[in-house]
Amino acid sequence: MISAKRELIEETGYYSDNIKYLDSFYQDQGCSEAYNYAYLALDCEKVKEQKLDKDEFVRYFLCNYDEVLELVKMGYIKDIQSKYALELSKKYIKRR
Repeated sequence: MISAKRELIEETGYYSDNIKYLDSFYQDQGCSEAYNYAYLALDCEKVKEQKLDKDEFVRYFLCNYDEVLELVKMGYIKDIQSKYALELSKKYIKRR
């Protein structure tokens, strides 16, 4: 959980005291040993600017839950890890 908070701040500049562990899984069990952890950060607040490593390229933008679902539907979000994490996050998201 500590590394999830650290990565959130480094890669986005946002901080959260309300981080939920969703699941962990192999990225591609048949081809790779890469193991992923999925977390959901709620009640985030901007506390600083991004601090990326020289080989990291992360661009983020703010959107609500329904907008993320629309991005999936439009084909902008295609990876199964993001789709899986989004599905797991449904129980924590309050939709208006």
